[in-house]
Amino acid sequence: MSDATLQQARTEAEANWEQILLPKYAPEAPVTGLCQDAMCETTRVKFSRSDWPKAWRGDYQGQRNAAYCRTTGCDGAVIIDKIDGCAWRLVIGSMNAVAAQDVDASSLVSDCGRLNETSREMAATKADTYITMIKRGRP
Repeated sequence: MSDATLQQARTEAEANWEQILLPKYAPEAPVTGLCQDAMCETTRVKFSRSDWPKAWRGDYQGQRNAAYCRTTGCDGAVIIDKIDGCAWRLVIGSMNAVAAQDVDASSLVSDCGRLNETSREMAATKADTYITMIKRGRP
């Protein structure tokens, strides 16, 4: 795919996805450096401008998208980190228990169940840190 086509996809995605302010305590979005197709570029822009900041602001759907993308890579747009994906699943269960659906419980079992015990412990520690950061950052 040409650079012009990727730039066009990026420009269109930026026009469609409002930039949501990332909280000061949150790390930058873990997106890949360069996409090879328009789908990846569109997903990368959406994730970094919308999903990731929303997740760090406590938004249920943003957290679901963060968990999914950290586990799967979302069209090659997000850096895969299965421990982090599991951590976000744990955050969802803790912070959004009322909104969480059966699919969230299933995803928790699937995403965290693939990890060894040490990795699951690392995910739990990350989740605790994320929850604390998110709760402190809320007005």
